[in-house]
Amino acid sequence: MAFKPSEITREHVLKGIAIIKESNEQLTGGTKWEVIIDGKGYPPKEVMRFAREQYDGSKEWPRGGGWPTNEFLEKMGFEVREIKDNPLSNLVKKYIKHISSGGLNNEIYKWRLLKQFQGRPDTNITNILEEIKAINFANLIYPIGLGVVKHIAEERSEAYLNCFKILFDESKELQERITYFNTKTLNIYREIVPEERFSHHQDERTMSTFLTFHNPLKYTFYKDSFYKKLVALLGLNAKKPGFKYVHYLEIVNDFIDDYIKPNSELLNIINSLLTPDCFDDSEHMILAQDIFYQ
Repeated sequence: MAFKPSEITREHVLKGIAIIKESNEQLTGGTKWEVIIDGKGYPPKEVMRFAREQYDGSKEWPRGGGWPTNEFLEKMGFEVREIKDNPLSNLVKKYIKHISSGGLNNEIYKWRLLKQFQGRPDTNITNILEEIKAINFANLIYPIGLGVVKHIAEERSEAYLNCFKILFDESKELQERITYFNTKTLNIYREIVPEERFSHHQDERTMSTFLTFHNPLKYTFYKDSFYKKLVALLGLNAKKPGFKYVHYLEIVNDFIDDYIKPNSELLNIINSLLTPDCFDDSEHMILAQDIFYQ
């Protein structure tokens, strides 16, 4: 039966809040809005995830941030307000000033690479090594990491190709795919290089690059260094390795809904800077990453 968001009630929300309080779970902070319940502010999308869990057991909340989510809570009588002194607003202002004077300069290559290589690595092939070698990943994967990628692809082509098929399988949860890819490629690499002092380099940065090249409308690039700065800026705790990229994407998607989509000035400037040989970043995933990175 199709999920009907309108069937979630105030009672579901309050039960969800009780679970949040009991579990003391750290929530993914809202980037712009908070809903006030019992005098405390909560991220609206997180509240609706827990409310839905009380409704039908699922924690998936398909609505975007801002108005699409806020309206449900306001109709139930909850106050939704903009977070004061939100650092992301200032970040966007700085970015607009930065690209207005200097353009995209050294970062436009990301859009150009995705225009050229979108949809790859292609798993409908037999030789993953030749496919990897044919893609220009530039500096988006560490050079030593890319060397290991090619080593695995050469020595264990079929097994490695199956890892990519799982990584790109949208019928599975992203966290499940990331955990599988990391664990399975490590096992494969240890068959080739048993010495544990050598890393297999299939970390979240590498996986994010593969995912982004394959589907840049849904994924974006990631580096641990600016993820740590980002969560510190938002007053959040960093997730443990292996769970950071999923957390990062949650922040990215909220940021896009709250700060990029409504900002016509930003979008007009970006559209004027992207050339015909650039990827059409209609979901703004690459733009969000560029704002955080720069």
